[in-house]
Amino acid sequence: MEITIALALGAIIGVLLGLLGGGGSILAVPALVFGLGLDLEQAIPISLLVIGVASLVGAVPKIREHQVNRRMAGVFAACGMPATFAGSAIGRLLPQSVVMVGFAAVMVVAGIRMLMDRGDTGTACEVGDSGIDWRRCAPRSIP
Repeated sequence: MEITIALALGAIIGVLLGLLGGGGSILAVPALVFGLGLDLEQAIPISLLVIGVASLVGAVPKIREHQVNRRMAGVFAACGMPATFAGSAIGRLLPQSVVMVGFAAVMVVAGIRMLMDRGDTGTACEVGDSGIDWRRCAPRSIP
């Protein structure tokens, strides 16, 4: 039965990841904790591995079609990797319930921000013929 639940949750998250293009971990961790009964210490690395592999599979065709801005991806990765270690260290010190409330808060805030149409989405780091405007883009992309 547990395998069936895992397969169903994996398929749902995979479809959503493919459809939406991201946000898989924020869906996978609660699915692993509440759907499969894993501890947060187990769920987070499993979700990172699963979402990382799924993202790579989804990104390869886009990379081949030259639709990925490698410099921008590099900025995000260079800032995201050290922040991941910091977040992981902090997360180990917090009770599981606090981290799960944090997940819920991020989901709610992300949902509200996505529903608010301000008309300026995607304008922070426009890429033109001259490349990326790093003075405008860096303060918005690095945090």
